[in-house]
This record gives sequence, C-alpha cells and structure tokens, in this order.
Amino acid sequence: MPHFCCHLKRYRQEERARGMSKTGEAGYPEDANNIDDNADLEDEMDIEILLNEALPPEEEDAEDDDQELEEEAIERITETMREDFESEESAQDELIEALNELRIPVKRVDAGASIIVVRHRLIKVSFSPLVVPD
Repeated sequence: MPHFCCHLKRYRQEERARGMSKTGEAGYPEDANNIDDNADLEDEMDIEILLNEALPPEEEDAEDDDQELEEEAIERITETMREDFESEESAQDELIEALNELRIPVKRVDAGASIIVVRHRLIKVSFSPLVVPD
C-alpha cells in the first residue's frame, strides 16, 4: 500500500500579487507592493502557513480567534495525514471530512491538492507519494 505525506505550502504574497485573492478569485492589486522577499526561504518545510500581515481593519480584532482556528486546523491535518491511505483521493477525502468537522471550508483544486481557507489565511494542502525504504 503506498504511503502519502502531506505538504502544506506557503501561499506567497507574490502569488496574490499575480492575481490570486484570499479566496482564489480575482486578485487585490494593492498586494503587488507587499511582496514578502523572504517568502521563499521556508518553502522546503513540510508545514507552512502564510500569515497575512495586511489584515482588513474589521478583522484585526478576530486575529486571535483565527490563530486558534488555524492551529486547530493544522493539528487536525497532521493527525489525519499520519494515517495510511490507498490513494491521493482517499487522503484528500479524509482530510476534507476532518476539516468539515471543524467547519473549515475546503476548496478542492485538483486530485492532488486542496486549498483550505481560514478567514483571511490560505493553506494549500498537496499530496505526494512518500518513499518508504524496503
């Protein structure tokens, strides 16, 4: 049975500056000037999150709640991905079900990736085969 590992990739502000918004729709041109020059430094980590520095004023008070929800989402993702799955699709289905229990919306991007939107933060979850030594 193949094993899959889960990689949470940083959604860089560069991506948003090129036209992707917080919800994956038409971008916010004002973000083009806020590109994080250090965003590529941590791209090799297994778990990464973009913490959007430029919060809209009405969401600044909700930042602590968002942080707690985001931490709970990351915990649920890592718990779920410790299990063995037969395919990327079954891993993704299990992950979506786990996050739906937390009432976190999940947008399926393709067979191997999902975008999880936690208010003003994006987490992209992608699946890749894990090579297990014989």
